Amino acid sequence: MAAKRKSNEDTRELDDLSPFPLQANTFDDLSDNDIQQLADDIERNGLHSPVEILGDNTAGYPEDTIISGHQRLRALRILGRTDTPVRVRDDLAAATKEQIEQAFIEPNLNRRQLHPLDKARSVLRLLEIERSRARGKADNDGELSARDRVSKAIGVSGRTLSRYLRVLDTPREVQTAFRNQTVPLVVAEKVADLSASKMAAIAKRIRAGENAKKVILEYSALRTSRDQTPRRTFWGIMVKLRALMGHAPDLDGLTIDTLECHRDVICDGYSILARLRERLDENESNPGHDVHAQ
Repeated sequence: MAAKRKSNEDTRELDDLSPFPLQANTFDDLSDNDIQQLADDIERNGLHSPVEILGDNTAGYPEDTIISGHQRLRALRILGRTDTPVRVRDDLAAATKEQIEQAFIEPNLNRRQLHPLDKARSVLRLLEIERSRARGKADNDGELSARDRVSKAIGVSGRTLSRYLRVLDTPREVQTAFRNQTVPLVVAEKVADLSASKMAAIAKRIRAGENAKKVILEYSALRTSRDQTPRRTFWGIMVKLRALMGHAPDLDGLTIDTLECHRDVICDGYSILARLRERLDENESNPGHDVHAQ
């Protein structure tokens, strides 16, 4: 273990700094435009504050792990810099993992460019730490409090707030697509209703480069709302079945994966057609029966 430094102000080579382990799953990177603006500001005015890093600590994190400044580090690389001023957080030397995570999250809540979804995720995680709860368990006995905190942090309430919270239950690929404005909120939230296997399939296809909105709508369209009228249900199913047939008109070309993806619409279509067949059979056995009367 390296000897403790006499001062918490120092300089480090960029390549010697390590990202915080939770960075990628907590905050998305700034957009290309925003990171360039940050780089331009650093070029003109220098760093407003040094990158903050961990020193020797009992929580088990490697020294020189970044606590605050991941985007500044990216901007410095754009400028061709090889080193940076740092502030070593010696005050965290005896902190717990949760306390260090809290120190990692809190400064980012005031970032101007922080997306509301990232802010909502951070607020919920801080609430979990405050209540000594496992990740994802902030709402076990304080749902109203959690909603209130997120609502205050991101400035939305009601149905919009509910949609944000639902998006947090979707794969990160969906969240990133929403954050990057390639998928609207009302589409992104639909993924929260799907099974884990379908979520995984959506994430895989988005990672492969497919259009996120198109992929999500393909899966979410398979769910038929229970409050639809029979006419809307029937014609909706027919449209979806025709779309499925478009993949392979002779049916033999439909893969098991495609069929599994469309399981709901196939089952719904079969059920509707079976009921219609029963109505027709009833009419044939009783010609005076009005099939529209029921």
